[in-house]
Parts: sequence; structure tokens; C-alpha cells
Amino acid sequence: EDIGGSASLSFPLGPVDAAADLVGHWARQTPANPPWQPAEWQAVGRLLWENSSRSWTLLGEYQFDSTVSAGRGHYGAVAIKSPKLAGSDWRPALRWKHAFQDNSGEVVAGIGGTIAPKLKLSVGVPLIYGAPGSFYRKALTENVANTGDEDKDELIPIDNVVTFLLSISLSFSF
Repeated sequence: EDIGGSASLSFPLGPVDAAADLVGHWARQTPANPPWQPAEWQAVGRLLWENSSRSWTLLGEYQFDSTVSAGRGHYGAVAIKSPKLAGSDWRPALRWKHAFQDNSGEVVAGIGGTIAPKLKLSVGVPLIYGAPGSFYRKALTENVANTGDEDKDELIPIDNVVTFLLSISLSFSF
């Protein structure tokens, strides 16, 4: 088995909360040179800001993954949650995630609020962009039976990349 380790750090930086996570895996069978260097590692850094009334929230995140070829595993994300709409508890939000290695990503515009006591509704419309087979579009494939070997399916990209999501969640206070 390989050896793994992780470290986390979080601290306030004025009105911003900062956090960082680092995970490393050392291969015992083929040690790195120098030996203290992990064979694979991932790092995540986050900054979170909320104004004093908590009506605005802004989150920024950066991630690096060494398992992506040629050291190109760079990802970024930004999320914004705005104040509640016109005296209601409905709150719009926007999230953008981007993979720098192939310029693919996902933008989700959504809104969430209470529709009945202890019942919340969230609606989001994601737009996924990038070349077929890229990081964010690789999941948008369909299985097509491969005529050469019946045990293996071939994945082909789906061109339609706009999807509508609907989520209903129950919340209870104890």
C-alpha cells in the first residue's frame, strides 16, 4: 500500500476566512527522488467573505492536482450568493467552476427559498462548456454498444450541454 498524509490550515484574514488543504501520496514501490517528495498530491485554497449582515457571500477556490499530465491540473471556482429578494427568503446565487488545462467549465445560476414550513426549494440552471471529452464535459457521454466487442461499450460525447436541474430538500430543526 502507498502511504498518504494530509494537512489543513484555516484562519481569519481580516473580514475574509482563508483555508488550505494539502494531500500527498507516497508510492512505496517506486520512491520519488528526493524521497520526501510525494508521488501524487492535491492542494486546495479557499477564501470566503461575507458582509456584516451576511446578505452577500463570495467564495473563491483554487485547486491543483498533480495526477493531471504535465502539471496542468489547475482548477478555479467562484461563487456568489446575493441578498434575499424583495422581503422574501428567496436568495439568488451564481457558481462558476473552470478547468484551466482544457478551458472547460460549468456556470450555474440558481435560486433557493422556502415554499412551505420546513420545506425549501432550490432551482438551478447549469451551462457546461468546453470541447467534447474535456474535464467538465467528459460526464456528458452516452454508451453506444461497440460492434467489435459486446463486452465493451464505447462512449461518445453528447452535444447538448444545457441542462435544467430541480432540487427539493426538507429541513428540520431539533
